[in-house]
Amino acid sequence: MNGKAHRSGKGSAAAAWKVVSLTVLALLGVRSLTVAALPVAAVPVVDESAVRFCFVDLYVDSGSQTLAAWQVELVATAEAGEVKIVGIEGGEHPAYRQPAYYDPAALTHHRVILAAFCTGTDLPTGKTRVARVHLQVPADAQPHYEVKLEAAADRDGQRIDVTVHATQGEPS
Repeated sequence: MNGKAHRSGKGSAAAAWKVVSLTVLALLGVRSLTVAALPVAAVPVVDESAVRFCFVDLYVDSGSQTLAAWQVELVATAEAGEVKIVGIEGGEHPAYRQPAYYDPAALTHHRVILAAFCTGTDLPTGKTRVARVHLQVPADAQPHYEVKLEAAADRDGQRIDVTVHATQGEPS
């Protein structure tokens, strides 16, 4: 390099295109450019009193076996209105303190698949909270939850039998 800044990629191509476009407009004698107003998509206004927030704690019980990996699907619905997933926290055991892996696009829907694994030696046994899922629900609706185990494994990567369940909580 010669010590001068070097630009490459889409950014410099876009900048060059803008310069060329403005130069052509100036040569054509265009003194002003009017852009037609485009309609703006309506953004729904949420009445804060029409919704409330709650959370669902997800538990996996591996009995006497160590829990090294798990994958769970959570579906949250309400008879009146829409349930939205608004956040995901980790669990209570150090192996699962970090939030589980999930598809961020699922946060705008009522369904999410969560998964986590730990290669460490300090793994939980028995019943442990593996995640907390935060929800926005209609203020007057009672949400319903469906939790489905997709997979669970021990430290050797062997499939294990576990039970899963969810409990609802309200922020304090």
